[in-house]
Amino acid sequence: MVVLSKRETMLIQRLAQTRGYVSQSELCELLEIKPRTLRECIRSFRNAYQSQAGIDIESGIGTGYRLVVKDKDKYYAFQKEMLNSLVNEQAVISGSQDDRVKYMIRVLLAAKKPVRTEQLADRMYIARSTISDDLKKVREQLADFQLTVKTIYGEGIRVEGDERNIREAIAHTLIEEPFNSHETEIMDLYFEPGDRNTAERVIHETLEKYDYHMADAGFRYLLIHILVAISRIRTETYIDDDSGNLSELKQMEEWKIAEDIYHRIGEQLQLEIPESEIGYVTIHLAGKRMIVNENELVLYPETLNMLVRILDAVKVNYQYDFLGDTDLFAALAMHMQPLLQRAKFGLHISNPMLETIMTKNSLAFDMGTLAANEIIAQTGYAVDKNEIGYMALHFALAIEKNRYHHRKKVLVVCASGAGTSRILEYRLRNALGSKNTDIFTASYYELEKDPHVECDLILSTIPIPFATDAKVLRIHELPDFSELNSVERSLYEDETEVDQVIACLDERLFFRDMSFSSRHEAIHFLCGEISKTTVLPDDFEESVLRRERFAATTVGNGTAMPHPDRLISSEISLAVCQLKTPLKWGKDDVSLIILFNMKTEEDDLSRTFSEMIADFVSNREKVARYMKNPEYMTMTEILKEYSGNKEEDFFR
Repeated sequence: MVVLSKRETMLIQRLAQTRGYVSQSELCELLEIKPRTLRECIRSFRNAYQSQAGIDIESGIGTGYRLVVKDKDKYYAFQKEMLNSLVNEQAVISGSQDDRVKYMIRVLLAAKKPVRTEQLADRMYIARSTISDDLKKVREQLADFQLTVKTIYGEGIRVEGDERNIREAIAHTLIEEPFNSHETEIMDLYFEPGDRNTAERVIHETLEKYDYHMADAGFRYLLIHILVAISRIRTETYIDDDSGNLSELKQMEEWKIAEDIYHRIGEQLQLEIPESEIGYVTIHLAGKRMIVNENELVLYPETLNMLVRILDAVKVNYQYDFLGDTDLFAALAMHMQPLLQRAKFGLHISNPMLETIMTKNSLAFDMGTLAANEIIAQTGYAVDKNEIGYMALHFALAIEKNRYHHRKKVLVVCASGAGTSRILEYRLRNALGSKNTDIFTASYYELEKDPHVECDLILSTIPIPFATDAKVLRIHELPDFSELNSVERSLYEDETEVDQVIACLDERLFFRDMSFSSRHEAIHFLCGEISKTTVLPDDFEESVLRRERFAATTVGNGTAMPHPDRLISSEISLAVCQLKTPLKWGKDDVSLIILFNMKTEEDDLSRTFSEMIADFVSNREKVARYMKNPEYMTMTEILKEYSGNKEEDFFR
């Protein structure tokens, strides 16, 4: 991979434009450097890339410098790679620190030799002081994979750690990218041309041959891991041969599939692949298998007992009795086997919905956390937040089913044509599909003929001048998130519940311009204050700290939401604290802390309360408004907006 600095790129491009010499003064003026720095730049290029590029930069006394091509094939390949690298950089680097950190991680993981920090700074057009701050974030993120960034004196920096962890980190940088977000350009930073098409075809055909099912995301993850393995095998960097694990892996169904995949890939790409690599793919296959029906499920007694204990714990701590929910039990069972395989072999899994789940479905996430604790207690395997998020989705669906006992009927009237009608219907299904809602469409004239059609709500993109039995809401042909929320509230929420929630807030529990040395100090303070106004058990603070120890309760937008690890009180309560300076909370900085406590008996008021708070913390504009004037009255004004405009026309 070519990792030229901005100066080196400009130097090569200028020298390539002429067959003769380019004067030292012209090059110094172009690069805005002094002669001594120019000589250092040329020396650096010679040491790092001269043999790879098939060129040399020759100097002439009094004449300057010129480019001499020693190997045309190498030079043309070098030019192509340099050009691709420039295009890729423009595609994947933005001005944000997050994107710079992602880019630096990609470069460091892909580099075969140490990378100079000044080269990285030049390529990203940032100051050296900025890259020092970015490197702190790089080290923090790579530490999640037990990897370190080591400085090699005089050469640069490089990533060091176990080969499995390096591969997991490389795969993670690709997996976290959306399917269509510069995926090809980013892939080309790592993989040889043609490898991807070959591997994708072989994997697809082999899985079909064995009737082995994977979700689209699982297939993509497997493909990326195999491509990472191929690129590492090419450099003779292999997974350690663990004979103990291999003997166990060979007994699994996935071993034969992995062996078949690598046999075909090895033949087509002319690679010799050791058994340790087959074992590595076997683990990934087992960890990403999708069980499409219960007949495929082999549920071991210990797993069955674990599921029962999990649902028992949920009942005790959250007063939800899911033991009779066969759909939830089957869903968790089908999810559990691949999860245990991943946990057993230490595989990471990415969850792009994690922040949304933690914010919008905090109760379900806590149930997932409880399940993870049970798995850890029974197996000793590590279960991270991404896995918890996926389990939380199953609990969230079960909670929704528990909440809505009858199906709602929504009639959609759209006069803009079939295409727009389908888009509108699709958006509504996405927003309301999990809410036991039936959506059907009709034309204006059909509704006019039968205005007494049986439904709970009529959504119309045009005015309805005649009376109907159901309430009519005007809506845009392409409704935004706010409108969809208003539709949902019209179907399911009682307006008076908003006022009841606001009545639960205590003005004495709003604090501003506070300072704490740690999140534990902040939690101790807020727990002490909330206990002055609410009857709480003696172990309330310990319960909050237990939840915090498992996973930091940051939810984005500079906000943390600490809370107990179970439903613990007979009252709803909330303490809000704005900080004078940001406080490190896990890996994030927070300026707003919201400590909340839910009732042990879940009811409509509790649900509305959690939804209103989730709506607030997930809305950047609302959080910013509160931070400008962090007072009780500001919060009540913002929360009142959650009721939406209850008038029939959204355009009023």
